[in-house]
Amino acid sequence: MRKLLLPVLFLALAWGLAQLFLLRFEAGDVYPPYSSLRTDPLGVKVLHDSLAGLGGLAVGRNHQPPDRLADRGPLTLFWLGCDEDDLGLVTENFARGLEAVAARGGRLVMTFEPVNRSAPEPKKVSKKKDSTKDGKKKDESKRKKRSRIEEELKLVSLRERWGLRTTHARLPRNRDDVTKPAEATLQTKDELPPEVSWHTSLYFTDLGKPWRVVYSRDGRAVVIERPFGRGTLVLASDSYLLSNEAMAEERQPALLAWLAGANREVLFDESHFGVREDRGVMTLARQYRLHGLLAGLLALAALFVWQSMARFVPPRECEDEAGVGAGMAGRDSTAGLVNLVRRSIPPGELVAACFEEWKKSFAHRKDLAPKVARAQTVVAAERALPAVRRQPVRAYREICGIFAERK
Repeated sequence: MRKLLLPVLFLALAWGLAQLFLLRFEAGDVYPPYSSLRTDPLGVKVLHDSLAGLGGLAVGRNHQPPDRLADRGPLTLFWLGCDEDDLGLVTENFARGLEAVAARGGRLVMTFEPVNRSAPEPKKVSKKKDSTKDGKKKDESKRKKRSRIEEELKLVSLRERWGLRTTHARLPRNRDDVTKPAEATLQTKDELPPEVSWHTSLYFTDLGKPWRVVYSRDGRAVVIERPFGRGTLVLASDSYLLSNEAMAEERQPALLAWLAGANREVLFDESHFGVREDRGVMTLARQYRLHGLLAGLLALAALFVWQSMARFVPPRECEDEAGVGAGMAGRDSTAGLVNLVRRSIPPGELVAACFEEWKKSFAHRKDLAPKVARAQTVVAAERALPAVRRQPVRAYREICGIFAERK
């Protein structure tokens, strides 16, 4: 009974752990905020599934770097829950991949995770001249080192490339201590809501000429848009309006439709969350349906292991009653030497090979020189005969008679 209890407890533990993992993945809280795989209030799965339910739209998720989207047609790429540093230094290929989405007639929508920070305080300047000089030298060396690294890695800044900057300001509040909403500042073809709740201290400043402000709060831009190639770039400093919580409490369908644009393909990027698809051997096997080939290889491996462990050829019957084990046990090193000689030396060359090995051992005895010469004559006469007429046994006996003679 005890022997059966341990496996049952082990299976119960494994089943419980599996159920816990399933619950975590169903809730989606293992994914970062504003992921389309997350079903709690911080996710955007409701928006993903709602767009997928509409007719005429192809909705999916992107698990590859943006430069892998070069072969796609015009599409809308939602890049949600970004960090402010994502507009900093990136590789040249990464920047070109993002820009290619819009340049081909697509729409790149980048929204940022809401934060609450105050404006950065100005740096205090030290009054000591020596420390100021040392600080300037250190800053200059750091700038040179940073520029050298950027040149080696081919890093570019998206802020400078797209012509904008970001800053923070305290969240403005109404009399009821409620955060002020963002107000529409641009008349578009779509009827956008006049006010949208906003929950972040991030703003866009120093905008270039192509940018136009769509929503602002207290004169600070929070949603901006610009044409890029045949498409557009849209940046929003808050991701709340696309979250599952916003879909339940204060959804804005007109604004969401404007963000999605008129493209028939919509992708929610998951690669910047670290949810990436590495195309390994198993991925290619599933793609090309090589399940049968893998099953065949496993069967061959199992047969090889079975053949190595089991003997398919029956054992040879021995003449004696003891069997194979007794016959094998009676052999010694001499039998092994005989077997080796049989496999490596032809019968016609056996006498000559043995005589040459004998001479190596007894070459130091000068008293045997006459007999060695006579034996050498016998070996030469034996090798002069055809292979069919050679008699190694007769030659061996003749050589033994020569060395057995006494003076």
